[in-house]
This record gives sequence, structure tokens and C-alpha cells, in this order.
Amino acid sequence: MTTTIIWGSARGKVAPGCLDVTLVTPADRVSAWTINTLEQHAIQKRVLDFGIVVHVNRNIIEFDGSGVVLECTYTERHRP
Repeated sequence: MTTTIIWGSARGKVAPGCLDVTLVTPADRVSAWTINTLEQHAIQKRVLDFGIVVHVNRNIIEFDGSGVVLECTYTERHRP
């Protein structure tokens, strides 16, 4: 299970009208491993406060250069 976001690069650019950022993860929460260090709640709150759109329990199965198709990790249903 892998979550990829270039947080260091994105966080300085995420401002209203500046950059749309979406985080897609097969995990059930943002930064799931940090539940072990008691940071997960604060990290997820900060991500949401920045206005980042979050899709949990999803895999990216297709990218056409301008958009992605997501797949549910449970049902394997697809969604653009």
C-alpha cells in the first residue's frame, strides 16, 4: 500500500485560487502510518484545512495526461 503526495512542494502552493491538489490513497485515512506516532489526526486536519481534496480507499488505475480513473479498493468499481 503506497500513498504518494509531494507534500513539501504542494503545501507552499495550496492557497485559494492558486493550485488544486488532490490526494488519493488506498489507505482508509491520510498518512495512515502516522497513527503510530499520534500525528495522524493533526496531519489529516491540516490537509483538509488547506482545501486539499482527499480520496481514501482508492487506487489510480488510469491516467490519460489530464485526468485519472479511480478504483475502490473494496469493490473495484471505477470512478472518473
